[in-house]
Amino acid sequence: MTKQMNSILDINRSAKTTIRNLKNPRAITAIFIVIMIMVLFFYVLRLLEGLVKKAPQIVMLFPICGVGMIILVLPLIMFICYQEDFCNVNPLNPKDYIMLLKKTCNALKNNNFKITAKDL
Repeated sequence: MTKQMNSILDINRSAKTTIRNLKNPRAITAIFIVIMIMVLFFYVLRLLEGLVKKAPQIVMLFPICGVGMIILVLPLIMFICYQEDFCNVNPLNPKDYIMLLKKTCNALKNNNFKITAKDL
């Protein structure tokens, strides 16, 4: 069963609705997940920093960790910014998160790595 998504053109985006939407439990959950991913990312960076002193080749893992963090966080940021487009999506559900990831990657790929509301 596919989820019904709102059309981008049917939505009136204003600052007032954005602030109101941050009180949404799904948005709060997504913000918490983003914070936890960032904490984990900084922990891994500190761990790698300590290991680089023993094995300098490990420095090549820094860019991989950075790209991984961006890949994990970007769909959640898109969800937080454009909640009206993902009305029945829960970021804690793995299937929904994969759907967010696919939509974000397709929007990035099709628009020269720039995302606007009309691309989602």
